[in-house]
Amino acid sequence: MGNRGYRRYLLLNKDAVVGIDQEALREEARYDGKYVLRTNSQL
Repeated sequence: MGNRGYRRYLLLNKDAVVGIDQEALREEARYDGKYVLRTNSQL
């Protein structure tokens, strides 16, 4: 997988079969629609 961002949602086994990690998707779904930006800028 060329995109490292999607790699966290994949399961690979020794037979080179690729699947989707449903647990990782459920965990990430908790943050859907939320975006936090932190900065130390003094604008």
